[in-house]
Amino acid sequence: MAVAGEDKDLFNHAVSAVLREWQALHIAVDNMFGGPMSKEKALWMEDVTVHFICNNDDVQPWELEDYLYTIMDQEFHTIIDDASLPMISKKICQLYTQCGNGETSEVREFILSRLPAKPIEVQCVRQESLEDQIEDVSEDVSEDDEDKDITVENGLEQLHISEKRYPSSEQNEVEEREEDGHCKENGDDDGWEIVRSSHRKSKSSA
Repeated sequence: MAVAGEDKDLFNHAVSAVLREWQALHIAVDNMFGGPMSKEKALWMEDVTVHFICNNDDVQPWELEDYLYTIMDQEFHTIIDDASLPMISKKICQLYTQCGNGETSEVREFILSRLPAKPIEVQCVRQESLEDQIEDVSEDVSEDDEDKDITVENGLEQLHISEKRYPSSEQNEVEEREEDGHCKENGDDDGWEIVRSSHRKSKSSA
């Protein structure tokens, strides 16, 4: 069962999807167990895995397991002692069989399910520091206080003006009332005569 052309390209992408989510390989690359060229070795591992399966007849999962074990040991100085390696080998052989049988839709669905749900650019959004956030809040509060002060000053100014304004007829009446009250309080000084009633006791007849 040979896989060639577009099907081989699809299988290549499928192998990459499997190996790039393999936790053991992730750890080896992130910690540079394979030296400064660890990332390049991981990409090379994808290519040689595809070449190993496509250029050997009916590769069994256990054969691929031994092959990948040797690469991890020699290139990344890592010994795989968990159950991840048999699972990885079995999945890659299954994908190869599907590509050879023309089940490309299933393989594409598998690849798409391993793609990131969000674009990488989202992780590059700049986060404001705590100092920046505090400064922004302080500026907003200062602007609000200034607006309130202006509003209060304008309100008081309008209120002060409204207290001084009277219609002409009311103004005259107010002035007359003020003058009249002033005169009554100071009657003796302004010539006003203050009348007081006096009650004399009648003398009793002897």
